[in-house]
Amino acid sequence: MADERNEQAQDTPADAGATGADAARGPGKRALLLSGSVLSILALAFIASVMAVPSRTETQHYDGPFSVELFAGEKFICNLAVDSRKRYLQMRPEVMYYAYDEDYALKRTDDNLYLPLLRNALISVCSSKTLEDIYGDVGESTFMEELRAAIAAIIFPIHIGDTTRPMDLHKDSGLRPGISSDTATFRGRFHEHVLHVDAIKKSVRLDDGPEVEFMGNESDLPVRAANGDVLYLDVTRVESDFVDEVPVGVRGEIVRVLTQDLLIQ
Repeated sequence: MADERNEQAQDTPADAGATGADAARGPGKRALLLSGSVLSILALAFIASVMAVPSRTETQHYDGPFSVELFAGEKFICNLAVDSRKRYLQMRPEVMYYAYDEDYALKRTDDNLYLPLLRNALISVCSSKTLEDIYGDVGESTFMEELRAAIAAIIFPIHIGDTTRPMDLHKDSGLRPGISSDTATFRGRFHEHVLHVDAIKKSVRLDDGPEVEFMGNESDLPVRAANGDVLYLDVTRVESDFVDEVPVGVRGEIVRVLTQDLLIQ
């Protein structure tokens, strides 16, 4: 009997019990591995999808307030309106402003049209005033507000696209501001407004404003926003196949005109 038991023991593999246990656990292991693989794939897919979504363009805001002297310390002189006495005004004007870039107002002097237009705008206001119009708290504050309104579009003019100087041609579209741009009532911020241009159909639209058709020879085409504000476009060099949106607007705004050494004689 002992020999029979020994023979049976020898016929039975030593790891038969372990193999049976592993076989019993096999499906569970495979399911666990499969679940882990699926989770890994899903995790990788999620990461890829997040990375594939383009990040939103960062919202641009005005910074400030900043200030700058308009004539770099030089005095501005203008004759007042003719009355019984010959008088003139002398001052060093300075402006307080907000802008995307503090240096923008400082660099306006790089534009050779800037100073002539600025002087002309100031003279147009000052030369219409008498001594009585300016002296006194109410008169002076009203006078400064008139100056601000007159020079706002010169210090912060309309830009069409990513141009350095406002009257430069936008290379992609061929557009630039019209010749009456300094009288435009549209003063929207550059990063918040677009022109919808379809040169094939020869049409242009400002934001949600009315569509305007053009021939291609207009150097001062009026285009209106939905609220009625107007800007002017030069479309004489528009690219004939351009169909796209172009950012448009100003890059800062004046909040106050300040004066140093104001003198009337």
